[in-house]
Amino acid sequence: MKPTSALRGPPAVWTAFAQQGRWKSWVLLAQFAVIASLVAICITIAQRPADLIVVSEDGKGSYVETASSSAALQSFLREQHGKASDVTLSAFTQHFVRLTAAINSTTIDESWAEALSLMVAPLSQKIQSEAQAQKLLETYRLAQIRTELTFTSVEVIERRGDKTHVRARIQRHKEKLVGTGVGSDDALQVDLVLLNVPRGRAHPDGLEVLDWRSGPPEASLTRAVSTEVGQ
Repeated sequence: MKPTSALRGPPAVWTAFAQQGRWKSWVLLAQFAVIASLVAICITIAQRPADLIVVSEDGKGSYVETASSSAALQSFLREQHGKASDVTLSAFTQHFVRLTAAINSTTIDESWAEALSLMVAPLSQKIQSEAQAQKLLETYRLAQIRTELTFTSVEVIERRGDKTHVRARIQRHKEKLVGTGVGSDDALQVDLVLLNVPRGRAHPDGLEVLDWRSGPPEASLTRAVSTEVGQ
């Protein structure tokens, strides 16, 4: 009796399937190895302390590698994480004061909208309502004036928790957009209570205006703002 085909071994198609299965197994093992390597790399990067940017008093930033920075410096920066530096506070204050006090009749709408975006929501709504009731923007547009500011000082008066009281003193010069008039000059004090907020696209400095008082330099203005900081 002749042996049947079943006794001679599996058909060629089954052999091909078996070889293909072994090839897929090696591919899967290779993929798992790559994934494991990527996970290990991500964990290593996440655990490595970030390099540092140190901002000097003149506002210039310097790159400092973590490996070369001292333990004391890293500890200090960790403690200050999320808190605006004096340089940032000063720059933010000057920018806000220019938006609100350096009135230019041709750009008042853009400046006013940006100033409102830098305030906490309740203050922004209050100021906007008062401005609409007094027709403030319409008055500034019709005045056809431009204003130049000179900052005589910007001081951090007090830090308390997530609030900071900053005071700016400025000299202000107003003149007509058209004409050769002499113009007028006055002195102005602006006191701000700034609130630390999470940094993001809307607030890259991590600050919002919680309270805002401006007028001629006087003690009553200082006392009112100091009370707001203490709350």
